[in-house]
Amino acid sequence: IFLMHSPTGLKKDVTSIQIWFTPEKLPADYRLGESAPPHDIHYLCECPLGHANVAAPVRAKELWPTYLDDVRIALSSEPKDPR
Repeated sequence: IFLMHSPTGLKKDVTSIQIWFTPEKLPADYRLGESAPPHDIHYLCECPLGHANVAAPVRAKELWPTYLDDVRIALSSEPKDPR
């Protein structure tokens, strides 16, 4: 899952938060390749899709200071009844 912010529409200005699920919990020192800018990796929770992880550039905290808590809450929320 990618959540993206693009204030100008230019690719160089895009900030993206990546949420992905793994069958096993990732090690605490897991790195996301050679990402530029550097990304913080956070374990969120275990949910029906697996272990949820998020990767975001450091500047994501400036745009959305509560993104970790907000995504964690969204993943743990009970689905709404469509009726």
